[in-house]
Amino acid sequence: MRNCYYLLLCIVCLLPVAGIASPDFSFIKYEVDNGLSHNTVRCVIQDKTGFMWFGTGDGLNRFDGINYKIFHNDQQDTTSLRNNSIHSLYEDREGKIWVGTEKGIDIYDPQTGKFTPFRTQTPDEVIISSCVSVITTGPEHQIWIGTQGQGLLIYDSETQTLRQDSRLTSIVNSIFKTPNGKMYISTQSGEIAEFAPEQTLVYQLSKVVDETRITELTALYSCDDRIWYGEGGRGLHMLNLSNRQDRLLASATGNYSITYVRKIIPYSEQQLMIGTDNGLYLLNTNTASYHRIDDITDPQSLSDQSILDIYRDNEGGIWIATQYGGVNYLPRPLKHFDRYAPSYRAHTIQGKVI
Repeated sequence: MRNCYYLLLCIVCLLPVAGIASPDFSFIKYEVDNGLSHNTVRCVIQDKTGFMWFGTGDGLNRFDGINYKIFHNDQQDTTSLRNNSIHSLYEDREGKIWVGTEKGIDIYDPQTGKFTPFRTQTPDEVIISSCVSVITTGPEHQIWIGTQGQGLLIYDSETQTLRQDSRLTSIVNSIFKTPNGKMYISTQSGEIAEFAPEQTLVYQLSKVVDETRITELTALYSCDDRIWYGEGGRGLHMLNLSNRQDRLLASATGNYSITYVRKIIPYSEQQLMIGTDNGLYLLNTNTASYHRIDDITDPQSLSDQSILDIYRDNEGGIWIATQYGGVNYLPRPLKHFDRYAPSYRAHTIQGKVI
């Protein structure tokens, strides 16, 4: 009993020293040492059966929570993955996995366990052969495909036809679909384009730094008549679609700078989670205030601060794909605990043993 009182006294004494704890962002890490094929993970999805899929710099990984099944190119097998460098993933209505690689798309059929190259041609006999940066659902039966060299391509799964749209740029960085069917794309040449459900170009924003330099636009997210997007290495912006006014929310300078934005997802009703090449941030959409939630001094934090993708699974957990640290998993909190981790910063706990 005396030991219990002593432990309680120690905890109480530590509270004013450590200050008020922030919500616990402790991550579970999945890396090469745990069975992952490569520590560069560019994309994450969950399929209808619950499997997690990770596209890496060296192979496609299917994860059941314990074991990995790794898909690589096998030159002796024509039904294997053609290219091991994976950049995008997508599951279609039939449950097939579209794998965007460095050189086109392969489609995996879970019923047969085989890959088929996507070789549908446009009316001009163009096939997708460049790096595929994004694949996502479009209006009706469409699948929108953004590439690094062939622009935007739209596949109609009902008519099995492919159409190429390179009127804006040959390099598409991000595609986002709103609930009402509008489509937004961001490009390497500094445009955000809005398309109506019938594929009509409605609005185009061009970002020109000066007369000689055009800045690339990266990840984007749209909600409530607003678009949040990254401007190359210059920070995070918000575009008000009602009055077309653009606002810089977070610049690439200062102690809490947001630089290259790679992914934006909703975190809560009033917060967005922002993945960048220098950490993970939460942004309040009402106040435009933001703060960094990873901590390079905390061993329970992210394994790498360069973030390539963020994905929320069916259970509410969040998967963070990184450049060099594999995948980090943030479980959905069921009960709230304040955690006081050791740190070298002032007025915090210094040791690990209490």
